[in-house]
Amino acid sequence: MDMVDFDPIAEGEEDHNLQDFFPEPVPNHLHHLIEYRIKLLLKNDALFLPGETQVVNTSCIMRGKVRGALSMHLIPYEKLPLSFESGGYISRKYSGSVLIKLTNYTANSVKLNSGSPVGYIIMQPYSLYYK
Repeated sequence: MDMVDFDPIAEGEEDHNLQDFFPEPVPNHLHHLIEYRIKLLLKNDALFLPGETQVVNTSCIMRGKVRGALSMHLIPYEKLPLSFESGGYISRKYSGSVLIKLTNYTANSVKLNSGSPVGYIIMQPYSLYYK
């Protein structure tokens, strides 16, 4: 392949900014009923050899102030054939692309195509704090 024809930016899933998808604010008395679930799609194709761990890029970008009062957590996609190593809390101060760490603990190679779901961001209006 001629390297002049190779354009890695044109390949893969399109980026999506989270702030573009939120509806108008919900009234306060309904906050405890709301939960947003954002599916994380793989940005580029990835091949996982047996025992291999990779940090992969998703098509989700976090910018702006729309999530100021939201608690955010990463959880795995239900049918993910790999081990999801990135579960947990996301800081409200985080800005940029959402990266996910995946590990192949099987004896077989696993290939994921761009656009494959790998996880979710769960966003809730508040979190519980224990003192």
